[in-house]
Amino acid sequence: MRSRPAHRQRKSQSANDPRYPAGDRGRHAGLGRAWAHRERKADTPPVGFRCALRTLIRLGVLFGLMVALGLSASPSALAASTPTVSGVAPNAGSTAGGNTVTINGTNFAAGATVAFGTTASPTVTYVSPTQLQVVAPPEATGVVDATVTSAGLTSATSASDLYAYGPPAVSGFTPASGITGTAVTITGSNFVPGAKVKFGSLTSPSVTFVSPTTLTATIPNGATSAPISVTTPAGTGTSSSSFVVTLSITGFSPACGPQGTVVLVNGIGFNTSSAVAFSGTPASSVTYVSASQLKAALPSAATTGPITVTNTVAPTGTVRSRPSYMVTPFVAPTVSSFSPSSGVTDAVISIRGTYLCGASSVKFGSRAAGFSIVSPTQINTTVPNGAVSAPISVATQTGTAASPSSFIVTLSVTSFSPGTGPPGTVVTINGLGFNTGSTVAFNGVASASVTYVSPDTLKATVPADAPPGAISVTNTTGPTGTVQSAASYAAQTADLATTATLQGIATLGGYMGLTTTVTNSGPKTALNVVITNPIPRSLSTTYPTTFYCVGSPITTGWCGPLPAGVSCTAPSVGSGGTVTCTTASLAPGNSMTVIVAIRVGLYLHNMSFCDSSSGTSSIFDPNTANNSATACSRVN
Repeated sequence: MRSRPAHRQRKSQSANDPRYPAGDRGRHAGLGRAWAHRERKADTPPVGFRCALRTLIRLGVLFGLMVALGLSASPSALAASTPTVSGVAPNAGSTAGGNTVTINGTNFAAGATVAFGTTASPTVTYVSPTQLQVVAPPEATGVVDATVTSAGLTSATSASDLYAYGPPAVSGFTPASGITGTAVTITGSNFVPGAKVKFGSLTSPSVTFVSPTTLTATIPNGATSAPISVTTPAGTGTSSSSFVVTLSITGFSPACGPQGTVVLVNGIGFNTSSAVAFSGTPASSVTYVSASQLKAALPSAATTGPITVTNTVAPTGTVRSRPSYMVTPFVAPTVSSFSPSSGVTDAVISIRGTYLCGASSVKFGSRAAGFSIVSPTQINTTVPNGAVSAPISVATQTGTAASPSSFIVTLSVTSFSPGTGPPGTVVTINGLGFNTGSTVAFNGVASASVTYVSPDTLKATVPADAPPGAISVTNTTGPTGTVQSAASYAAQTADLATTATLQGIATLGGYMGLTTTVTNSGPKTALNVVITNPIPRSLSTTYPTTFYCVGSPITTGWCGPLPAGVSCTAPSVGSGGTVTCTTASLAPGNSMTVIVAIRVGLYLHNMSFCDSSSGTSSIFDPNTANNSATACSRVN
């Protein structure tokens, strides 16, 4: 038999308890119920409390699940929040759309949508609550906001969500001129945050996005007058006019050195008021050379840092150098090594040592070489033409240091003879590393005849039309490469000038003569001089223009005897073709003249009839623009 609950048992007991009078049993029964209720409160939680407890337990489970998933358990995260956009990358693209764009921000959820202006993105990929990957839709040129809608809430617009369709355009800037370091306001279109600004080839160190039509940018140190360009991921726009830089330090040399070093400061806008400082310490002396150069002596208290120039007379202001001047101790240089250890002339060599800043010369043996200072411990140089194996030396104002070993030259032209001559002259070339495959050129014109004598000697014939310049030797087998002589071969030159005059009547069946004169302006005798005169073509093969005669101009008739020493080849009378006349030589100041007579074919009335000729020789002509001439006449 199922037992009664305790409170029901107590109710029954108080109602029938003989200790209480019959009239009081009901009252005591009520007291029993109240007592029982007090016992229940002490022993068993009431229904309301149990519900609250269960709710807390469920929240605890939910919190643990959110922690496990890496989600926020703050009360604000449990309710829908408005998304925000903190960045768009890239923030510009083509008007055709189709490119992938990453949108960063907060409160993104799966199912979020993205709009570029009023156009929805066709593809939105949820990555995390802080990132979406979307595809930009097509849109007209301009700047729009990329907004995110998530859980029915849309992000507020800001500069962070801007996206430009199409490249930027620069319409103007103000001021129009200024010194480096000046802030310039640039106007245009399709500007977005992160746009890069250049003044010529130099990037502005500070660009501020104001709006899609306005940027401010600082003129970089070292800038020169040049157009301003703005670049975004969609492209580059450039101003139609140049910003005029009025004061700037564009460079200096040497790049480093000890106190007392005289530094050449190059730039724009210098004047006699210009003052120079090294990292804030005034130069011990300043010499004004020109508006583009100053000379400044490094003071004893100077430290490594930028060079500044201050003008107190217009253009006024202070400008800084882009790189810093490096101050080094007053110590003699050392050369510890170089690399590579061997090579052909014109090879690039890296020299290592100490206190190499302020180098004034680099030599391979006795031959000076071009060089650039990389750092106080490195100089890059090139093996000079004509060099032979020898130590490398570096000179500075504090002394000269030589390498402990010699650089080995593997291929070089060290000399040649004779130093001048006409085409056909045989030149003996001396050097290192020659072989049977060596070829020779005279200032780029290949010699047709090269004789290998030994690894130290070649013989080459000067080609026709060889201009003055260096002799080069090329090896296709080791040691490979092309090397040049340090000196130039003085190839002979002759400047020929051609003139042409036309006489006669340009009418069908009439005769005309083209007189061509070639004059040698020198300085050398022209060899194998040639006059070339193609017979003009008519408008009809039935009535062609044809050759009649060639010779010296005469007063009566057309062609006299050819000048002495001149020979010609010509088509037969009545035929077309080209007339060629030659002479073996033409001394400076002398001329050669011939006339070619023709019978005129069919041409239209009043049209222009023209005839042309040219004069050339086998000697290099420094001015070929005057080698040809044309004469014209009206057709009757």
